[in-house]
Amino acid sequence: MLLTLTIYANLIQLSSNYARAAADLGAGTFATFRHVILPLTLPGVMTGAFLTFVLCIGDYITPQILGGNNELTLPQLIMLQLGRRGDFPMASALSILLMAVVTLAYAACARWLRMERL
Repeated sequence: MLLTLTIYANLIQLSSNYARAAADLGAGTFATFRHVILPLTLPGVMTGAFLTFVLCIGDYITPQILGGNNELTLPQLIMLQLGRRGDFPMASALSILLMAVVTLAYAACARWLRMERL
């Protein structure tokens, strides 16, 4: 839902003059989308994808309810280390690993979009 709202907010700000100018220059609908609309909305799409990724990576309740204890995700493993075992050093190490994954995803998005901040 968050990604859809982010893309919609980005598309609504885009002027329809761009599509009309592309059509005036002879571009079809697919070429207009590929060469005009997509490059202009790509930062919004990447921002929405990153926000969705961050929310999903930190979610541990839904996999617990749906999947049980058959397979663990990283947030579930962190909570298992804290709650049942009381192993704070291992939970801290896993939390740093999770934070490193999110940081690498952010750095990849920022580098790919050639932006300093998303």
